[in-house]
Amino acid sequence: MKKSIQAVIILLVVGFISNSYAQSFAKQQIDINFGVGIGNTFIKSGASKVLPVISTSFDYGITDAISIGAYLGYSNATYNFNGRNFCPSGNGNGNAFGNYFDYTDTYTYKFSIVGLRGAYHFAKFINSDKTDVYLGAMAGANLVQSTYSTNDPCAEHIALPIQKYNGFIYSGYAGVRYRFTENIGIFAELGYGISYATLGINFKF
Repeated sequence: MKKSIQAVIILLVVGFISNSYAQSFAKQQIDINFGVGIGNTFIKSGASKVLPVISTSFDYGITDAISIGAYLGYSNATYNFNGRNFCPSGNGNGNAFGNYFDYTDTYTYKFSIVGLRGAYHFAKFINSDKTDVYLGAMAGANLVQSTYSTNDPCAEHIALPIQKYNGFIYSGYAGVRYRFTENIGIFAELGYGISYATLGINFKF
């Protein structure tokens, strides 16, 4: 009887220790995030329409504290410039002496962001299997497609130069994930590089 009680006590202690040190991040763990960005660091002010950054990221635990992964994001912005132009005789719909026309120039930029990222997870310092707090950095490229259109009928109308946004990007971020079940939760990341904040859903495998 005494040995049975001792065995039960040992099992309870082992179980308590295991639960106390349950971690929300571990080696070979896979996390997939789907998020929406709040604020945009590479789209300039004045856009008539902006699509927030829609992103997905993949993280793989190479140790119990360090993950490496990839990031893919997309956003677009539209700029409208209004003006008035004079069409000389014979151009557009002008009369014999020419005419004035109001016009709108439209520039659309489509941004595709790809990058590699890595993070340090503080799971061993947090007594929870639901909360994952981490700090990370990312480096990648911003790939841009741009289009231009105008409704100006004047043949000599000249478009403004299209600005180029292609280039290297970097980002530092702090994040937290909270899981409602073993495999599904929400996440939030704050930082500078693509968007000031990202909120979304997390899947753990």
